[in-house]
Amino acid sequence: MPLLLLAEIIASSHNNINNNKNFFYNLIYQTYFLSYLNLLYCAFERSFTSYTKLKEAIIEYNFKVGKNNDADTQYNIIKNQLRSKGWNPMNINSFQSIMRSAFKMETFYRKNILTFILNRYGEIRSKSKYEVNEIANKIILKLIMTKIEKIFLMVEEIYDINKKYFFNRNYCFNAKTEVEEKLPFVDLYLLLLQDIDLLYFYDLNLTNEIIANKIDDVTLSLFLLAQPSREDIPSYLIELQEILDDEISENTQSKLNKYNNNNFIDQSHSTDNLGVIKLIDIYKKYLKLKQV
Repeated sequence: MPLLLLAEIIASSHNNINNNKNFFYNLIYQTYFLSYLNLLYCAFERSFTSYTKLKEAIIEYNFKVGKNNDADTQYNIIKNQLRSKGWNPMNINSFQSIMRSAFKMETFYRKNILTFILNRYGEIRSKSKYEVNEIANKIILKLIMTKIEKIFLMVEEIYDINKKYFFNRNYCFNAKTEVEEKLPFVDLYLLLLQDIDLLYFYDLNLTNEIIANKIDDVTLSLFLLAQPSREDIPSYLIELQEILDDEISENTQSKLNKYNNNNFIDQSHSTDNLGVIKLIDIYKKYLKLKQV
């Protein structure tokens, strides 16, 4: 791969050899740069191959247990299948925990692979002392986009897998009997929305209106990208309101206790619920935009 790119660099730069005294230094650096890029290329191919093997293992161990069989019969089917594949008794007893680990890594990969690629590519480009040749840059970007396209195709394939294996009561992993977050190939937007919830519940200081409004605009834009189902949001808003009511009740009681003990009210509690309040408001704005 680097040799192809280097050939393109030499061809496109040939006319400038006499005019650019730094040409050969630039050429050496471009070769150096492309060697790093080749490492990125090889690392992605290896990671994608490893992910594919993990995905295939998850499918392989999603045994057909028969939707009409009782729980004991289904469990015996799973045990017999695992024995035939050489699992020892301790691993068989830990089947669910072991497979949950596979599910978590499968999800982690899909959630983060694009970030890993772009971050590494950015690091390589940031080390550049010379402008990367325009022809080479186009080839590099084409290469990166090929990898990204592969990720998009992977996600599309996962939707097909979900329909076939994981929402079907004939198989041991299905959404009818388990919480979605504990299933393989779960929709990433569910997990991303959970991450946003945690930010608003615990991590964000939103007391400055100027900064808080900018943060809220970013959050709303992410909702518009993720497109959470309109049907799911009303019930979630009820959950958020219940959380808010509980927190207000607890904070009010805490304030009363402090007032009775110390004859003053600790104002630090006044912003405790701001994250939840703002999250509710963002979801409502999202619903209005969805109706347009």
